[in-house]
Amino acid sequence: MRLQPVEIHPKMQSALEVWRRFASDDSLLNSLLAYHDRFSGLEIQLEQAVTMWSISSVLNELIDHPNILNKFRPTPSISDPVLSFFAQAGSFRNSSIVFRTYVSVVLGRTEEFSRALSGLQSEVRSQHLSAAVRLIRNDEVRILRNAVGHGTFVAKGEVLKYWDDQRQRRISFRELDELNFSIWSIILIVWAVSTKEKPQIDEDI
Repeated sequence: MRLQPVEIHPKMQSALEVWRRFASDDSLLNSLLAYHDRFSGLEIQLEQAVTMWSISSVLNELIDHPNILNKFRPTPSISDPVLSFFAQAGSFRNSSIVFRTYVSVVLGRTEEFSRALSGLQSEVRSQHLSAAVRLIRNDEVRILRNAVGHGTFVAKGEVLKYWDDQRQRRISFRELDELNFSIWSIILIVWAVSTKEKPQIDEDI
């Protein structure tokens, strides 16, 4: 049973729902493999993002290991071990989801990444690519990216509040993590394409 209300901008939700319909197979990967050269310049940047994503995942796993958690962030002002654990776990959960958001929408979804992906739409007729570009280039994702990149956000009470210029938004953690993992799945596909070795062509043929 979900107690937390759903909070997400309708335009972001719409783009997520479209991508969700195409996210469960390899069609996007297969349609991009022939365009390795378009993404090869992103390989180092995406490898760095992959490393950071792995670190963000570790933060969340620490919640299930209170003995390790105590070593990382002790709470000396809370004598009750149960209350201390929940305070630490909440802090690490907030840190984990904010870090994942930073990795997915700032480190991974750069303007170079966005342009490289959307630049193929005139050549690749694919509903999967269209859905991916719609999510990656979504205006609401860009607002979130700017806010997280500039540090104009507050993560509290299972909600991320963020603002970019005069635009203020809220997104619940569950929807935010769905967004993170959806964008990350697209980033991983492009990373796989960027690392693909060029085929060797026999000049005698």
